[in-house]
Amino acid sequence: MTGPAKNLPQLFLEAKRWFDDALLASMRAAGEQPVSIAQGAVFAVLDDEGTSISELARRIGITRQTAHQAVHGLIGMGLLEQVSDPASARSSLVRTTAEGTRVHQRAQTALALIEQVLADRIGADAATALRRALSEPWGSPPRSRRPESLRAGTAPDREPARGRGAQPGGAPETASVRCNVAVRPASESLYGSGKVIPMSGPPPSGPSSADGTSDEAWPELADRLAVMARDLLAQESLQATVDRIAFHAVGLIEGCDVSGILTLSRKNVQTLTATDDVVRRSDAIQGELGEGPCFNAVTDEEPVQRIPDLRTAGDRWPRYAPQAAELGIRSAMGFRLFTRHHTLGALNLYSFRPNAFSERDEHLGWLLASHAAVAFAYARTEEQLQTALRSRDEIGQAIGIVMERFHLGQDEAFELLKKTSQDLNIKLRDVATKITPSDGTPG
Repeated sequence: MTGPAKNLPQLFLEAKRWFDDALLASMRAAGEQPVSIAQGAVFAVLDDEGTSISELARRIGITRQTAHQAVHGLIGMGLLEQVSDPASARSSLVRTTAEGTRVHQRAQTALALIEQVLADRIGADAATALRRALSEPWGSPPRSRRPESLRAGTAPDREPARGRGAQPGGAPETASVRCNVAVRPASESLYGSGKVIPMSGPPPSGPSSADGTSDEAWPELADRLAVMARDLLAQESLQATVDRIAFHAVGLIEGCDVSGILTLSRKNVQTLTATDDVVRRSDAIQGELGEGPCFNAVTDEEPVQRIPDLRTAGDRWPRYAPQAAELGIRSAMGFRLFTRHHTLGALNLYSFRPNAFSERDEHLGWLLASHAAVAFAYARTEEQLQTALRSRDEIGQAIGIVMERFHLGQDEAFELLKKTSQDLNIKLRDVATKITPSDGTPG
């Protein structure tokens, strides 16, 4: 017994998956790296002169966070680059690199060959008719209308689903539509196989938490935070760690356009990392004026600062707020990065739209900052340990050189190095570095 005929959306999804799998095999055979669904879609809508991430997200139909992650993944692969937007000092554009253009052209060639294979299998006339039908304008999507049988009050051919729209007596308030939707996570390969999840009736309306996040959404957020935590601990340097913290902040926090981390030492502000030059300029202004959301996240008792609209924050930061607004910043959040014993700095999140951050975003940002502080502290301790070990080795080598050159004992050589350090007012390890050449041979 055969099942019901597949509808067009199902057939389109299967056809898309067929092309994806074929393209994956072709690109792998050519030695190219596979990319995610969103990354592959970026190339299809990218303008030659460059496109903003927000515009890419709109064209593809994905969230800005997903677009941001896709773009930065491609930047890391050397296929895209970010350049300044000539029309806006606070914006940047994304465009292909020479390597990205080469890979894209290879993918286009592979797709042309795949289309030819399809034409050989289903017939050239059928392939031409298919292309012609899909190229025709379809007009605006039609509104679904209630079946005549329901409008006339007659019983439907089948019993309606007992869902949110069904009445106890069996007569539905609205027509029930059943369909199968192919769902593929953004992290999965563009060319991998998708999962088909049957869906019947209206979307579930599960309970929500107080901040507006459905209970079903928190496990996904927890998974993403866990992925971030593992990624941060996998970095090989302190700078790489803070760079990834800022990257993940933009990807995880809804509404965040740019992010960075600042530190404060004796009222001197230093930007450790920034995803955009706007962040560095904002940090510099806060350091110069001694006020601002991120500056105060470090100095005030309250470790979290959330500002819906900086244009109306003049009472709190009379000097910083107007200058930040001139940079195009509208909303901001600042989170102190601290552990039990140390304040490490502040994580800065900015949006170019007012009221961009909700209580949910503040909660998620606090969780992100807590994970980030642990990774930050670990990376800093590791770097300090490595620096200490290198200094010990260099001082030991310097002592050996002084012993040989001046015919001194070990203690005498060490005392000579200490005296030189004091006389020149420089650190002992810097004295040792000057004595010990970088190639390891005595100087």
